[in-house]
Amino acid sequence: MYRYIVILILTLGVTGCTGLAKIKERHHIAPFEKNIEKGSYNIKLYSINYPHEYKEKLVFYEKFDILMKKMILYGSTANIMYPEELKKDFFQLKKSALLPEELVFSKASSELSQKDRETIDHIVKIKLDKKLGNSQYYLNKQVYFWMKANNSLINFDNQEIYSELDKERLVVKIEDKRKKMLEIMEQVDINSILKIENPYSKNEDSSWHEKDVYINNLTSISPALLKDLNYIYLNNIISSDVKKIVGGEIVFSSNIVVIKNKLYKGYFVKNNKYIFFTGGSIPIDYYEGYSIRVEVQNVELKDILTVDEKLLLGDFINFRNLKKREEL
Repeated sequence: MYRYIVILILTLGVTGCTGLAKIKERHHIAPFEKNIEKGSYNIKLYSINYPHEYKEKLVFYEKFDILMKKMILYGSTANIMYPEELKKDFFQLKKSALLPEELVFSKASSELSQKDRETIDHIVKIKLDKKLGNSQYYLNKQVYFWMKANNSLINFDNQEIYSELDKERLVVKIEDKRKKMLEIMEQVDINSILKIENPYSKNEDSSWHEKDVYINNLTSISPALLKDLNYIYLNNIISSDVKKIVGGEIVFSSNIVVIKNKLYKGYFVKNNKYIFFTGGSIPIDYYEGYSIRVEVQNVELKDILTVDEKLLLGDFINFRNLKKREEL
């Protein structure tokens, strides 16, 4: 009888543990063993800021364009973490090569709504003669805006009767420049990680209510994030959710998720999806012989020019890419 009681106690002790115990009991052979040597790895994620003001955004993209060109020139690599605001603007850039703030200035002046005109007046403060007529008045303001964006404001004449063709030529210059920047970006060997500052946000602009978004009642993490296909970083995940993630109760669609938390440091793998933990003290190492730690470092764009990481987060999934890079 005593023997059965002991067995029962031991059984309850094992099943009552968190997912961490389950991970520690396993001995997994890394699929990338031939490409990445066993050892301890400290992988840095370089977090960049993104400005809110339009003028500062123009400066940001000038620097970003230089950064991408130099990274190609020197064959540099990096794990770059970017904010949600940059993702939204990049989506618009890929769609139209224009930033959201610029869209109203690309409209035909004769088709501007009252709200559009108020927006233009708020941004472009230059005084013009109202006798020009409504359409010409706002067309000249649009031309002023695009000359400023093209650093050619010295050519603006407030007495000139500009045409839609004049405006279009200025817009095309900006569009061509942006398209080239996006083309160059596609060639750069980087891992881009979307930084979610508030994973518990209830922002109604999110895509939560789409039919393909599964609502997980185990957590108050924004449901859209569970279906996000980007590499993502989630800031300040509460300990109860961290335990559920480790235990496999909360599942992400992203191949790589970095979790800022107070419990764990390290990583685990499930269905070839990697969950990295940073900020905690309890170590988790999934593959035998591989200790992987993630560190976030806030940097300016210019600082990334001095970075050349040998290992990217995605190399653990696409380890053949690492071999190709080393052969260059």
